[in-house]
Amino acid sequence: MDSDLSLHRQSQEAYSHYRLTELGKTPIKVERLRHFLKSYPNKIDAHILLDGFTNGFKVNYMGPRQAVNCSNLISAKQHESELEEKITKEIQAGRIAGPFKNKPFSNLRLSPIGIVAKKPPPGSKIHGWRMIQHLSYPLGSSINSFIDPQLATVQYTSFDKVLGTISKLERGQNWLEWI
Repeated sequence: MDSDLSLHRQSQEAYSHYRLTELGKTPIKVERLRHFLKSYPNKIDAHILLDGFTNGFKVNYMGPRQAVNCSNLISAKQHESELEEKITKEIQAGRIAGPFKNKPFSNLRLSPIGIVAKKPPPGSKIHGWRMIQHLSYPLGSSINSFIDPQLATVQYTSFDKVLGTISKLERGQNWLEWI
């Protein structure tokens, strides 16, 4: 566990000069999260969560630090206006940065983007669009190729466990307040 925290701190220090954390926003109310994490038994994970929502999460990319250019996916050209609308919304929400006249740093690594139709709800023809970023391109030397799966594994909590946790909240407490 100490090695996880050490790796997190090293990664944070290595790129702090880019000030990238000023570019993104989170809907998470960090002070409320801090309150709930005080009683969380795994103090290292609690620290990583708080630090991540405050200063940004690291993806632990361990590959070459060199610029890579690419072309976007075919869907980006086929649905250009829908993709532009999606990108604009993401920029306005503070979830992505750009567009840039010049690269914000010399070793910027680009990945292809595209767009796919969301599956419409049952009985509806209405659907939205989902922007995708192909982080597994090019095969063998992609962003994903240089991220250790052990450092990037996502494990979801079961729905039953979430309901069990909510049922233990004090009466009248709004469980969405801390999110």
